[in-house]
Amino acid sequence: MFYFYIFDNCQHHHHTYWIHIPFYWGIILGLFFLMFLFIKKDLLPLIGIFGINIFIHLFADSIVGDIWWFSPFTNKPYSLFTVPSIYKIWWGNFILHWSFLIEITLILIAIYIFINSRKKYSLSSGNTICIAQIFHKYAQYLIYHID
Repeated sequence: MFYFYIFDNCQHHHHTYWIHIPFYWGIILGLFFLMFLFIKKDLLPLIGIFGINIFIHLFADSIVGDIWWFSPFTNKPYSLFTVPSIYKIWWGNFILHWSFLIEITLILIAIYIFINSRKKYSLSSGNTICIAQIFHKYAQYLIYHID
């Protein structure tokens, strides 16, 4: 969105940028898969998790947002539903549409998981280990154990 407002001057739908085109992500993920297959096989699950999250994002955007699923072979956007233009302010149409409840629900689920993960990983001394610390420790392990 930074590029959309600062450099593109809102001239193109941000879903037409390469970061929202599944074809390009397929190429990038395939190259990373091949690279890690021969260099560092234990990082392959991270590529899988990263790729799954990218495509979850693209599927979620496809509910009411246009995604060019078959680009660069065709210039046709796809979405499951259309948000009608009722309000003058464009974001009002999205916030007051039923599909916005899906996004709010996902945010509430994430908050619930975050809060419960903090409780699950608390130490007996009262110190709390949060998920960010667990990921930080795992990242340190990966950095220091690269062959």
